[in-house]
Amino acid sequence: NSKFIGHLINPEFKKALQETDSVISTGGHHITTILSKNAVSSQIFDLACSIIYKKKVVVWSQSIGPLDFDSNIDKKFVECILSRLDSVFVRDERSIGIAEKFGCDSKNIHLTSETVLSLNKRIDNYNPIANRKDRIGISIYSTGNRTKIETDKYIEQVSQLIDYSYDKTKNEIVFLPMELKGSKGDDRWLIKKIIERSVNKNYCSIYDQDMNTYDHFKFIQNCQYFIGHKTHSVIYALAAGTPLIALAYHPKTIDFMTQFEVEKYAIADTELTKDKYISCFNDLVEEANFVGNKIYSKSKLLSQEIQIDFDRLIEENLYG
Repeated sequence: NSKFIGHLINPEFKKALQETDSVISTGGHHITTILSKNAVSSQIFDLACSIIYKKKVVVWSQSIGPLDFDSNIDKKFVECILSRLDSVFVRDERSIGIAEKFGCDSKNIHLTSETVLSLNKRIDNYNPIANRKDRIGISIYSTGNRTKIETDKYIEQVSQLIDYSYDKTKNEIVFLPMELKGSKGDDRWLIKKIIERSVNKNYCSIYDQDMNTYDHFKFIQNCQYFIGHKTHSVIYALAAGTPLIALAYHPKTIDFMTQFEVEKYAIADTELTKDKYISCFNDLVEEANFVGNKIYSKSKLLSQEIQIDFDRLIEENLYG
């Protein structure tokens, strides 16, 4: 009950819960066992607290799953939470089936898009490749639980990709960290090892300081090409209309690329080879402006739909 749970939660969060009518839990990908064993995470706890305090609870623009449990208690706990959500707005179709399987009422599930795509509203027109910096942006994925052997393989693999990309275009290679500097997930140490392994290390650099969202987005918008392994970096590039290669550590990345009809430029990281990347990157260079314009136009449309969906969320859950 709320009296018991009240002793366990942050006092400021408790006060906010007591003073509000509805809670909107924002995306992207927290209700999953892929990053936390048995889906035990701070967001799941916050959702449970909100439900216990009898608030309207909405999950907004998230991917759900996979949910693979080795604890039946934790599985039932997550099922209990999902079954009591008032509305669930998912950002990919795959999440709909998982949400239903784990207790969500189908009438409460709505398909929307990734909120970050609404950054496209800040761009008036597509920016042709010739008008951009001679630059290739890249963001890596460092939060997986890799062994030392797997880490060494990843360093070698990514260094080969950037070496080929430089040799093909003569564009500088700029790494954009996706984690806060000094945080537990800080990816700069791994980026530095990749650059050191590169034959073209003198043409590689790292944007070392943390950037705010808009500056990060603008930087990617001014890259001629982008390589994204972290899903949110892929979404930035899609919103910006920047031709990209998406390396997918999770099917959701391929789902996003398919939504934009550019899935030919998505490669599952488990299937990544140098030859497959070379073929993909060569094609991207050949039709860069076609790809860039295509994803820019799609993002423009989706950014408008996201606003409509969010207005609907507010209307139905706060005033409905």
